[in-house]
Amino acid sequence: MESKLLLILFQSINLIGKMTAKTISNSKRFEKFLKCIIILILSFSNIETSSQVLTSSPKLVRIYKNEHVGFADSITKKTVIPCKFDQAQEFINNMVIVKKDNYYGIIDNKGKDVLKCEYQYIINVKELDNLYIVGKYTNINKRTDTKYGALDKYAKQILPFEYSNIKYKEGKILIICKNNYFGLANSKGEIIVPTVNSPEPYFLNGIACVKTNVNSIEKYGLVKNTGEIIAPFEYKAALQMVKTLAWVKTFQDKYYFYNTKGKIVGDSYFDDMKVIFNVRQDIYKAKKNGKWGFLNQYGLKIPCEYDESSNFENVVNGKVIVCKEKKYGMVDTTGKIIIPCEYGSVSEKLISGRAIVSKSGKYGMVDTTKKLIIPFEYNLILENWTLGLILVQKEKNYGLIDTTGKIIVPANFSNFPMGSEGIICLNDNKSISLVDMQGKKIATLENVQDITPFSNGLAIIKRNGLFGYINSKGEEVIPCIYSKADSFDKGTAEVTLGNEYTGKINTLGARVSANLLDSKEYVRNQKIISMFPYFYKAEYQYYIRLNAEPLLDTILKTETINRRIVRTYTVETKLFCFFEHVHYSGEKNIRDKIFENHRDMVLKSYSATLDNIKSFTLKEQYFGMKYKLTSKEGHKYIVFHFTKGNNSYLAGLGSTNKYPDEDVFDYFINSLHVY
Repeated sequence: MESKLLLILFQSINLIGKMTAKTISNSKRFEKFLKCIIILILSFSNIETSSQVLTSSPKLVRIYKNEHVGFADSITKKTVIPCKFDQAQEFINNMVIVKKDNYYGIIDNKGKDVLKCEYQYIINVKELDNLYIVGKYTNINKRTDTKYGALDKYAKQILPFEYSNIKYKEGKILIICKNNYFGLANSKGEIIVPTVNSPEPYFLNGIACVKTNVNSIEKYGLVKNTGEIIAPFEYKAALQMVKTLAWVKTFQDKYYFYNTKGKIVGDSYFDDMKVIFNVRQDIYKAKKNGKWGFLNQYGLKIPCEYDESSNFENVVNGKVIVCKEKKYGMVDTTGKIIIPCEYGSVSEKLISGRAIVSKSGKYGMVDTTKKLIIPFEYNLILENWTLGLILVQKEKNYGLIDTTGKIIVPANFSNFPMGSEGIICLNDNKSISLVDMQGKKIATLENVQDITPFSNGLAIIKRNGLFGYINSKGEEVIPCIYSKADSFDKGTAEVTLGNEYTGKINTLGARVSANLLDSKEYVRNQKIISMFPYFYKAEYQYYIRLNAEPLLDTILKTETINRRIVRTYTVETKLFCFFEHVHYSGEKNIRDKIFENHRDMVLKSYSATLDNIKSFTLKEQYFGMKYKLTSKEGHKYIVFHFTKGNNSYLAGLGSTNKYPDEDVFDYFINSLHVY
């Protein structure tokens, strides 16, 4: 209509131009014509304004009065819908969900009832074209037995009120429930799957495995969360995909695989299958005519022509070990043969395009053309030895070979070779030798009993029970005078020189740290260790060495306690240490009650009296109490007790006739790992 008026206006203006010259001599006629044009323009303006008013409703906003809600025009502020509702949501399609007297309904933008306020439950599902899920009592007077149905965006019923529940989770699907059995419906109210499934179907990567029941025969299929059926309901069993593949089983016990597009993968059925777990995709071993292959979402990649012992589960760098007639080979995940099935075993990894294989109990190495790189004469071949070399064993002796098959060190050494920083250390129980990466001898070390790999250009050697360091030429650059020595790291190493010095030295042998033997911490630790010899040091952490199995390991139950686990240890009948963990059920945040109950339980269990109690902090994060207890046998205990949530933890240290030294207890308690 607007376009037509614009056309009339344009034609009128054009006519004015043509008639101006003719009408200028008759001014009255021209004036009358001009008035008609002005009226036409004003009419167009009024019609456009009226059109805008008719085609758009005023925006309504919520207003409140006397704890009730209504709606007003957002521009004029005039009340459109009186404040008579308890709650009101936002308008959608000129309708809004409201609540009145604890019941829900729907009204339009003029306040007229679309659904009267007599429903127990109404929600709008925007993802399903703004349909409504509605619940109401079957007996509104007794308020019992809620039934659910669904309405479209115009509040027209699309699912009857006969379901015990209807809910939306994802996609374009409603989950419907009747008598604890579940089904699926789409946004139009069409039943995709009847309510015969239990438990509730769930979607993984948008696919659900569901079933129908026809003539008491259960048949399974696969449904997308869009409502599309990707596998028809004709199968004996099915499992939705974890990532990329789903399988179904026919009533003839044959298997088919479906991808995310609903296409059958592998072109035909299989007799059996086994899932192979993979973080990126679903992979299966598939069996047909007694042989196995390898299947992913793109199809059958390794044909079904291998024995079940094939290692399809372990894909290494895109390669798989396969077996045919009890002989092993290697293929890639496209089925291409890398190493033919001719060997007793094949290594999982290729080394520069070569594989370690065995024949008649002896190991060798071949390349992908079957060319023999290392002959079949070794008892063992290890591909992951250091310096990029291959360790071989012949009888009881070791040697080294490179990836081309060249012998670097002949298999004449009874001790395992060591190597680092381009230098190989060899020990034949008579002398220790150093050789380079080509097997050329660098030096023979006389009167040396042991050696470590090189680090920072130096290696530790042991001579006459003491340690020192040599360089890459075999020269002793730091003399063998230390009772203990560590390898160099970032230019320093920790050494011990008898009772004179413990600290760090540099690669020239000069001391570069304070003497740890003079530190207060060292003196304190030595005192504790002498008083409590059951500690030992490992990885710079102190632990307790327990020389006996637990004497008590019980689970006690009471009305207020789920479980109490007690472990008590005795060390050489002089020292006792025990640990307890109690979990309390019921109310939360009952820290004081937990403390009291557990403490009283301990006193009763050990027939002990409470001698002293004070607050204590473990590792600056566990706040609790420290007790001193005396049992009826006269044993003395120091106990640390703290809580975390509804769990109570307790650790104690005791002696037969006196309290353990406080330093010993602190040392003990701080050595514990709290989980």
